[in-house]
Amino acid sequence: MIVLRLVGGLGNQLFQYCTGRAVATRLAAELVLDTGWFQGPFLTDTRRVFGLQSFRIKARLPTRRENAWLSLYSNPLLARVPFPRPWRYIREAHYHFDNRIESLPDNVYLSGYWQSEKYFLSIRDSLLEDLQPSQQAPDAWTAHLQTVTVAESVSMHIRRGDYVSRPTTAAYHGALPLSYYHDAARFVASRVRNPVFFVFSDDPDWVTDNLRLEHPMHVVTPFSTDPVWEMLLMSKCRHSVVANSSFSWWGAWLKTHPGSVTVAPMRWFGDPDRNTADLTPTAWHRL
Repeated sequence: MIVLRLVGGLGNQLFQYCTGRAVATRLAAELVLDTGWFQGPFLTDTRRVFGLQSFRIKARLPTRRENAWLSLYSNPLLARVPFPRPWRYIREAHYHFDNRIESLPDNVYLSGYWQSEKYFLSIRDSLLEDLQPSQQAPDAWTAHLQTVTVAESVSMHIRRGDYVSRPTTAAYHGALPLSYYHDAARFVASRVRNPVFFVFSDDPDWVTDNLRLEHPMHVVTPFSTDPVWEMLLMSKCRHSVVANSSFSWWGAWLKTHPGSVTVAPMRWFGDPDRNTADLTPTAWHRL
């Protein structure tokens, strides 16, 4: 059994799930999701909800008996206390690829963000099946889909929200400057004929008031309370401009268009010394 600790928003949950799924696949083991983090308290973190149920994931939630053990794993101090327990505690060693993942045995508890496709690229085809929606698409999504599929569409994600409203998050990540989006649009346009930009944001009014591109641009207004549909619509665009956000990372990674161009920011964190070399696929262009 592989037990996986989930934390954060939908993009983070996907990194964690896909890593756990890859380990479980290699070991022919069952994958169990520890969702206790979503019950709070949220003292410094932004409140999030468990969102993976919107996909056709291959995992289950813990039993009552397993939940009794999980309280000992979710506390980092207790997790390191050496006494008998059902699963070996494995914490991500650093932000870049942790190659211990390739030789882990069965019966481990995984804790970390695991933000690199190197953890799960080997099972990409299986993950593309897992990450299909579990429910019927809303009518508004289907209408948007028709729009993006007839154009040389480019999804552009502008993350604001807690990146500008919460001081701790702003210091850790920080919203990207408009100059990044202008440069990214020019880069895409230098490689794509007649691009049409579809801009996704948690602050569409701000985007409408502040962003001006040299090419056709449509600000996608909210059409569902479930963020999975926005992410999947981003994945249906032919090309991508990614924010420093795991949410738009997945909108780009789930694309299956041949010859797709993807641009991601060189600066992902406020700390310029953090190693993000393994964060983006090698085919993506970083600016």
